[in-house]
This record gives sequence, structure tokens and C-alpha cells, in this order.
Amino acid sequence: MADPLHLGPYLQHPSLGFERTGRFFVLGLGAPMASAPEAPSPGEEVAARIGAVGDEIRKLKASKASKELVMRKVEELNQLKSEYEKVTGRPYAAPGLAGKPYPGKAAPAGKTGKGKAAPAAAAEDPTVAARRAVKFAAVRSVGEECVTEADLETLLKLRPDSFRLYDGFEPSGRMHIAQGIFKAINVNKCTEAGGTFVFWVADWFALMNDKMGGDLDKIKDVGQYFVEVWRAAGMDMSKVEFRWASEDITKNAATYWPQMLDIARRFTLARITKCCTIMGRAEGNLTAAQILYPIMQCTDVFFLRADVCQLGVDQRKVNMLAREYCDAAGLVLKPVILSHHMLYGLKQGQAKMSKSDPDSAIFMEDSEGDIARKLGQAYCPREAKGGAAPSADGE
Repeated sequence: MADPLHLGPYLQHPSLGFERTGRFFVLGLGAPMASAPEAPSPGEEVAARIGAVGDEIRKLKASKASKELVMRKVEELNQLKSEYEKVTGRPYAAPGLAGKPYPGKAAPAGKTGKGKAAPAAAAEDPTVAARRAVKFAAVRSVGEECVTEADLETLLKLRPDSFRLYDGFEPSGRMHIAQGIFKAINVNKCTEAGGTFVFWVADWFALMNDKMGGDLDKIKDVGQYFVEVWRAAGMDMSKVEFRWASEDITKNAATYWPQMLDIARRFTLARITKCCTIMGRAEGNLTAAQILYPIMQCTDVFFLRADVCQLGVDQRKVNMLAREYCDAAGLVLKPVILSHHMLYGLKQGQAKMSKSDPDSAIFMEDSEGDIARKLGQAYCPREAKGGAAPSADGE
């Protein structure tokens, strides 16, 4: 028999596409099968991710999660909204907002989501554009190198008065004018342009790098000394934050260490050891703690929610590692790297001032006589004779 199981009534259902022809059921003669659903557009995919992250934020707030955890999710949400605007060419609007098309769905030409004529896109106020250009020029002037200028322009457009810059410093000995005066000038330029400058007082990092004999109490004292010297040097403290690594990491361990481990698992040991020159250490003479140093410094960028890494050119390798991590982790907004120039040491062949050699640097508490003596014997050829070698201690 053609239908021994008596499936005829079921096989003839139009949704299956079967039709009886004599004693047999033939596929394809009945109603056509429903076509597969269309793949979501890139805009719809990003909109769905925005919705999911938004739900996560609401759940975190309802459960009274830590502020740092909520802020990290908010940062992820903002990155997704920026990605949505890049993909669709318009800002993200939540579904159901009057006059807005559903995310990922383009409204008909000349129409809004309500069928009304859409207003022409307003040209940017020339005053706003001019003000942003001034901000860009001020911030860009801080760096010998900027990776990338396009990213910096985008940042200033998205957050003209709320972008965050960071620099970290090991409290280690006396402060020379490159750290004192030069840094105060650069910080004031950035904060006057609308930024908030975050200093990461890297006391644990100084401990890993065996500074001040590994005495954490002395390291903390030196950190306080740095803050007071900057205050005396004229740094505007109204938009400056000082965050102590030992305190912040301990208080936010549940946020910091998972982030650090995620960075660590995405890079090889060879890639990490190449970054260890940021400490002024040779690759073949590292302690286990010093291997962790660049991984933790990379983590700091994301933990502090830094939009701009405003460190010296000697820290470029680990800052580039942070941008590489964004690619590996699928993060859209990468930190801008704004690397300032290093002041040359006063002796021949020194790429920067060194704390370990008192005559190679002018220190903030040097007397007038000390300054005159050091400048009088400083190396200053009439013609350049090639590049300078880095100082032995990397300072």
C-alpha cells in the first residue's frame, strides 16, 4: 500500500508541500514551503546586542552590583551604540520612540517611523566644530605620537567634555623636571580641553619592580611626595584623580583580576616579555612578578575606563598591547595612545633623564647652584651626532 501508516490526512496539510497523485504523495506539488527567514542585517544584530546589554545593566542595578561593574557594562553599551551608528549611519534609538525607525530598519526615504516627512539633517553648528578643533589641537599638542588621530577626533565628537586620560607612575625616588613641570603643563592642557586626568599611583608596580628596596610604606610616602610636588608646580587639581593601585585593586578584586586573566590568556609569553622594556628591564633577566607587570598595566587601561593613554613614548609597547586586546576581545572603541616626548638626559647618549644619575637630570628640589652646575656641564653638541641610547635604569 502507498500509505500503510494512514498518514494521508497529515501529509496533505498545505504547510508540508505534499499532494496526493493517485496512490502516492509527491513532494513539491502542493503549497510552496515557507522561505527561510532573512538573515538579520548588521544593524539588527548590533541592536539586539544593545538590548541584551541593557537588560544586563538593569539586572545589575536591581541586584545592587558594584558601581565599577555597572560602569563597565555601561561602557560596553556605549561602544555598541557607536558601532550601531557606524553600521547604519544614524544614532541608535530604542524601539518604539516616536518619529524613530526600529533599530536596524531604515525608514522610507523622506519619512519618519510615523509616516511623516523627515526633517533634513541639520548641519553641524560651525561654532561647535570650531570649538572641537581647538580642543583637538590642544590635546594633540601633548603627544609626540597619536594612535590614531582619527580615533581622537571621534572621541572628542562623542565626549567633548567627559573624556578620560590616564598616566601611571611608580613612586620611586626624586622627581625631575620631565615628570614635574613637563607633566603639569601637559595635564593642564588636557583638562582645560574638557578631559579628566586620572593618575594611577602604581605602588604595587613599584614593589614588583623592586623600587625603594621593596618597602611598600616608603613607596607610598614617595607617592604622596609626587602629588604635593605637582600641586606646587601649578597642576590644576580640579579635574585630576589620584587612584592608588594597592587600594583600588584590593577593593575591586572581582572586577580587576578577571579582566587581567582575560588579557593574559589572549597573548603569548613572548609577546608579553617584549613589553617588559617599559620597566627598563632586559627580557632575559626578569622575575616572575615582572612578567605580570605589563599584563597588569594593560589591565589598568580598561579598569580605569581610560579613553586616552597619555604616557611617555617609552610606554608605547604596552599601550599598543591594549589596542591589540580590543581587537582580540571584540571591543569597538580602542584607547587613543597619546605619547609625550621624553626630555633628554644631560649626559651624552641619554634618551631621557635618569634618577639613578643625579647629574643627568634636573630635580624639582635642586638649588639654583645645582641647576647652574648641571647645565654648565651638560652635553650639548653644535650638531646632532645620531640617536641617543636609553638610560640603564629606564627612568
